[in-house]
Amino acid sequence: MSNDLYGKCPTCSQVFLVAKLPMELSKAAKLAKRAACPACGEAKGITIPTSDEIRSFEGRCSMSTRQQRRAARSLERRGLKGDWGLWRITHLPEGIPGGNGWNKEVRRAQANNLYVVLVRPFLDEQGNEVIHLAIRTASQLEPPWRDMQRIKNEICGEEATAVQVMPPAAELIDEADMYHMWVLSSRLPFTLARRAA
Repeated sequence: MSNDLYGKCPTCSQVFLVAKLPMELSKAAKLAKRAACPACGEAKGITIPTSDEIRSFEGRCSMSTRQQRRAARSLERRGLKGDWGLWRITHLPEGIPGGNGWNKEVRRAQANNLYVVLVRPFLDEQGNEVIHLAIRTASQLEPPWRDMQRIKNEICGEEATAVQVMPPAAELIDEADMYHMWVLSSRLPFTLARRAA
């Protein structure tokens, strides 16, 4: 285990690196005071994780490609078996504390044994309700499509239509291993399935 300084988010339980040590104590203290969770933006109540949590985090960060593939397969197998656990819901009427940008519009966080989902309802430019789901895995691996579909079904309903977006380069925001979907208030004008006329 390294001597680096880590933090743990009270909202989503994410463990993250705060400072690479050795470093001047006053500088490390300033970094710790300003620390914010890279997964959900929480900046208040950051705690020091246990040594087991740090070892687990460091193990995930140092995984080889082969280990990552094994972890991904394990994650998929657990998902296929439905072994997610129950959703735990945290209501956030004022958004994520200490967050900024779209994090201030998040109204709840839902977490189970595999995923943390931030739920942000908003109105689009035409006044239609859209629900933005920001999804993060505990293992920092990309969720398989079937899990994204299940998350959408369990949080917004089986008949809801959701999309993932590959934005123009000028609008790209890629600051965390987080996956996004937008649940629309109506269906898309196209589909792979045949629709009755």
